[in-house]
This record gives sequence, C-alpha cells and structure tokens, in this order.
Amino acid sequence: MLPHAHLAVGYLLASGVVRATRRRSMTRREALLVVAGTLLPDLIDKPLALVVGGPFASGRTVAHSLLFGIPVVLIFRTVLRRRRGPAVPVVLFAVGYASHPFLDASVFLVQGTLARDLVEVGFVLWPVGLPADGIVRFLERLPAADRAIEAKPRWTARHVPSGARLSRWIRVVELALASAATVLWLADDAPGVEALRDR
Repeated sequence: MLPHAHLAVGYLLASGVVRATRRRSMTRREALLVVAGTLLPDLIDKPLALVVGGPFASGRTVAHSLLFGIPVVLIFRTVLRRRRGPAVPVVLFAVGYASHPFLDASVFLVQGTLARDLVEVGFVLWPVGLPADGIVRFLERLPAADRAIEAKPRWTARHVPSGARLSRWIRVVELALASAATVLWLADDAPGVEALRDR
C-alpha cells in the first residue's frame, strides 16, 4: 500500500479511538503521533531495502515485524510515563503503527492459496515468519475451515482481479480510504495543519 493509504487507515482508526474514549476530535499532537506511527515502518524498511538489500530487499522486514513494533511502542510508553504523560498518545501511536503491517498483509491475504498467503504475510513476525504449513494443517482439521481452505483458490480466481487489474483495484481502494480520512480530518478541524503553517 502507498503512504496515503497507511495515513488514511491510521487516522480513521485513531480518530475512532479518540471519539469512542474521549468524545472529542484528535488534537494536533495526537494526529502527528498517528502520522509518525503509520509511516515509521516504511521510513525504516524502505531505506534498508535500497541501501542494504539482501534479506531486507522486500522492503517489509524489520520495522514491519511485530517483534520490532511491540518493543518500540513499549519504549515510547516508558519515555512518556517518565514525563507523566497520558496513555492516549501511546495508544494512538500503537494503533497507527500496527495498522501499517496489517494493511500491507491484507493485500496478500486475498490473492491465492492460504499456505502461500501466510508465507507472504510472514513479515509480520520477521525474521521468524509464520509457520504457514502448521497453521494450514491445524485449520484443515476443522471441518468448516477445511472446506474454506480448499475453496479459497477458486474464490480468488473468480472474484479477485490479477496483475494490472488488481493494482488498479488497490489504487481505487486506497483513494477511497484517503478520501474518507480527509473528510474526517477536515471535520476534526484539520489537526496538525497548524504545524505546517508555523514553519
């Protein structure tokens, strides 16, 4: 997914959290934390892919992994707690951060067989990966899951476009998400825009 889609999903989720828990719009500081959280995985992994390559060449490795993301959130929480800050900014940063790898994974989870999809989304636990074969074998023991696993490649072939058509479909979804987030951001009085004006 492109950066604007990550920003959009992070903002929509975080704004929902603030509205549900605080009954208000996001503040400038909260919005900037969401932006930082949603973009951090790519700000780390894409340069690693370009500069180092090799095991990092996919651009979805270290920072897309929950094995990296969870400690980052815990460190952020510790730093904020020392300053006696509220927990909400940590939650919003974590929501933005966690939304990034899961949004990237969602693109892969509709494309083919479940075993292949699980291998593709293994970056969420990089460098360990997901035990795709073990998960599939476990699910195959469950009657309803077994039928769904068997039917998934046929469903994918019938309902999910491939190649250039899939890319266009993904771009349309990204544009819809960005449009929805922009409308909500404007309804929230555009938190964070004053930071750009102050420069």
